[in-house]
Amino acid sequence: MKALTRDHFTRPPVFLAILQMGVVLVGVFGTGMAMKVGGFDDDYQPDLLHTTIRNVGGLLLLVPTAWAVISIRLEAKPDSRWTPHWSMASGLLLLAVLVVFFSRTLTSVW
Repeated sequence: MKALTRDHFTRPPVFLAILQMGVVLVGVFGTGMAMKVGGFDDDYQPDLLHTTIRNVGGLLLLVPTAWAVISIRLEAKPDSRWTPHWSMASGLLLLAVLVVFFSRTLTSVW
């Protein structure tokens, strides 16, 4: 296995992971704000999903981080069939899943 170099950290998976983390942050903070605006406070919890996202949603930042690390490691293996095209496709798919998940979460609070 090749050693990870500086070039590995300027590849598209890193930028996609940063974009995915931005979606997670907007989704988590947006869910909390939507719950406050909607009149939900700490005493009344609307449902488990929204409450969990508001309280521990920051842990979802581990998903893009894990994806980026795994993708970069797989690309660095000399005998791997994982190509940068697979990294882009899987990263865009994860980004789409995160956007759909948080958009449904944000719109269902209202």
